[in-house]
Amino acid sequence: MTGAAPALVTSDSLGTPNRVKRRRVRGERAADHVFRSIAGRILSRELAPGSVLPAEREIARTFEVSGPIARQALYQLDELGLVAINQGKPSVVLDPDEAADLRIVALSYELATRGERELHDLAERIILHVGNLLDLAEGRISKERLGGLQKMLDDYAATGPDEDLFPELERDFWLEMARGAGNSIFLRETRWWFAFAETNGFDLDKDMSPRHVRFVLYNNILDYLRREAGAAQLYRQVARTGLNSRAWRESLAQTR
Repeated sequence: MTGAAPALVTSDSLGTPNRVKRRRVRGERAADHVFRSIAGRILSRELAPGSVLPAEREIARTFEVSGPIARQALYQLDELGLVAINQGKPSVVLDPDEAADLRIVALSYELATRGERELHDLAERIILHVGNLLDLAEGRISKERLGGLQKMLDDYAATGPDEDLFPELERDFWLEMARGAGNSIFLRETRWWFAFAETNGFDLDKDMSPRHVRFVLYNNILDYLRREAGAAQLYRQVARTGLNSRAWRESLAQTR
């Protein structure tokens, strides 16, 4: 008994996904545009694992690029484990959950569909990141750095809370916290999170935890760090309460 033939992806299916906007970004190379457009559809599973991509010349025609540019994009997909290129045979879409390249994580945040499940997973990942960061900071961060963090919050409060300035305060607060934790990987990841949020105009905590609530939480976190009283546990409890709140669930429902 033979298995079912793999699904053939039509050229039309490679166009702009309904919820993954892939307009050509200014300064973006043509091959990157093709790569990110197809990668976005694979990560959102609009192109199912096992399906067969159109021939290289059809991909080139669809995106109005040359054959070599289409080939370059396919090799980028192959390098990340999103597509399997078989010489003389059609390229096949692979399961992105089986890919081992860490660059897939960044692409998932940038390109995959942001439905309820994806946003919930992203929120949980951020909670884990910050909680682990605070675990490291407790017992490592210096009194001088804690004083600097407190001054940062006090100066913001003294000038009158400004919603427009809060993202900058939040970024500086957590980058300084990451430096105090003494782990270069966490510092780089924290910097990447904020660069991602700024680039994508993304405030995941907007409904889960309003800014004025986060400001109070940050003051409490510093107090817990000074007393080594479990700042990570405090953060996780507050964050998970927000994640499970009705307002957060309703905001997720609006993304469908």
